[in-house]
Amino acid sequence: PLYTTMARVLPQVTVDEGVEIYRSFLREHYTDMIYPFPGMVDLVRRLKEKGYRTGLVTSRVGDTTVQGLEQFGLHPHLDCLVTHEDTNKHKPDPEPVFIALRKLSSTPAESILLGDSMFDILCARNAGVRSVLVGWQIAVSQEEIQGPDGPDFFIERPDDLFSIL
Repeated sequence: PLYTTMARVLPQVTVDEGVEIYRSFLREHYTDMIYPFPGMVDLVRRLKEKGYRTGLVTSRVGDTTVQGLEQFGLHPHLDCLVTHEDTNKHKPDPEPVFIALRKLSSTPAESILLGDSMFDILCARNAGVRSVLVGWQIAVSQEEIQGPDGPDFFIERPDDLFSIL
């Protein structure tokens, strides 16, 4: 998604140059720009307290991802982290999820992926993992949600996840 976006929004430079401009900006300003969605920090902590293994699969680069996780105290609550550098293929390809499953010693059948985009949902589907689309950062149309490639579940609030587990 990043490379496609850069080609569209920065046509005056090469895609690689656009990605580097974006990543340089993020490295400098990331911690000032990010915030957790309401209820997410508590959700991750509660999942860990209940004995669930947790991981983060992101297309973001590792250094800024770790910065953000540490800023909000989430890093200790994650059993695995898969970032852009850990994969050769990226969402919606299943490789990032397969890496996380190996790190977690888990299987697709006993796992669930919580996501905020169709790239996440398709990645889960391609990996054979159940998917949950969140409604608080929705960049997905109703047609996509209800379509054949839509999520297995849709939730409006982080706490709603517990009714699925």
